[in-house]
Amino acid sequence: MAALIVWLIVTFTTRYVSLGSIAALTTIPLIAWLRVDGTAAFILAIAGGIAIYKHADNIKRLRQGFEPKVSLGEKK
Repeated sequence: MAALIVWLIVTFTTRYVSLGSIAALTTIPLIAWLRVDGTAAFILAIAGGIAIYKHADNIKRLRQGFEPKVSLGEKK
């Protein structure tokens, strides 16, 4: 639930879905560490790291300013 809230806040404030996804992915191991245990957090951190690595092209476009933004109901 916390990761979803982070995703919603980041996505709706920045309008970048990929940035919201990356922020949510970093939240999951932290919440696991606080609520479950270190082993689960470690495993989730590895999985999150792989997922963030898969976002490498998105991160590159974000840094260059070319990542498309989501419209969020705005009329064109």
